Amino acid sequence: MWEPANCCGCCTRKEGSLTIGILYLIGTLIGIFVMIWEVSFVTQEHIKEQICYGEVDCLDIYNNAVVGIAFVIFLFMAVELSFASMLIHGVRTDNACLMVPQMIMMLLGLIMMTLISLVQVVLAFKVVGPLAGIFCMVIDTLSIFFSTFLLLVLRSHRRDLLRGCGSMHVRLTEEAELPAENIEFSPKY
Repeated sequence: MWEPANCCGCCTRKEGSLTIGILYLIGTLIGIFVMIWEVSFVTQEHIKEQICYGEVDCLDIYNNAVVGIAFVIFLFMAVELSFASMLIHGVRTDNACLMVPQMIMMLLGLIMMTLISLVQVVLAFKVVGPLAGIFCMVIDTLSIFFSTFLLLVLRSHRRDLLRGCGSMHVRLTEEAELPAENIEFSPKY
């Protein structure tokens, strides 16, 4: 499988892996703060004014639904936060095992992104038109390519660590010097 020689042409695979971990950590923290703000202020006002028109029973039902959905999203973000922290620590300490959870999370995200992109492109072609479908296809293809490249950078750095530790299977070769003169071969009968 192809391995990138470096990350983005300007830094080593280790620096790229560390940058990927930091970006995931920052993105998750921003996502948590946005969700807290969304659940605390924006969603509550929207439900109160535009959906329920002040009815108490309706407010209770929608508030419970919003809190339940927010809890699930917070749970996923907490897992992502811990995996990004493990990735950063694994890259810093050259521990390849700590990189695996984030790589699995990125792979699952890549699979979901591909499926969502297919649905999005089909809907854009059918509902909006061919120009919107082509635009969605280009943007989705670039995002899938970029996510795959980031996953390959992490994978290649992990393989570098495993090769350095001797955990990878390598071909053993042995070089021995044989005296070129006075070698007799006698067949045994």
